[in-house]
Amino acid sequence: MGAMNTARVIGGGLLAGLIINVVEFLMNMFVLRDAWSEVYAKMGVAEPGGGALAGYVVLAFVLGLLIAWTYAAIRPRFGAGPGTAVKAAVVVWVAAYLFPTVGWMLMGGIGTWLVLVTLAYSIVEVVLGGLAAGKVYQEGASATA
Repeated sequence: MGAMNTARVIGGGLLAGLIINVVEFLMNMFVLRDAWSEVYAKMGVAEPGGGALAGYVVLAFVLGLLIAWTYAAIRPRFGAGPGTAVKAAVVVWVAAYLFPTVGWMLMGGIGTWLVLVTLAYSIVEVVLGGLAAGKVYQEGASATA
């Protein structure tokens, strides 16, 4: 088992993060904007501004890096390819999206419809990011070329 190719983890992770950011932006700023506005009003908080949005962008890149790192870590056991990339993405999705989103629903913070829509688009963005990260990642001597 060779060493993890850190440069490829970073490259794949940044690409995955970019994909996550694009989907998040499109979904939350256009498709679900009114639904989120209702949630903020119900919670009695202001809609996120520049600082919070910048934080979300950074966190999406961190998620992308985590997906790429997970792919590189499990690749020796499950083999290279899209199946392993999807496995890595789903592991990250469960921890980063499923648990907290359902938790907000159980506490009454967001309704079932918004939870289902959020989980649906988030699994798509994370899997697409995982597939991209898996495509970028390589190990061994050919990986440095």
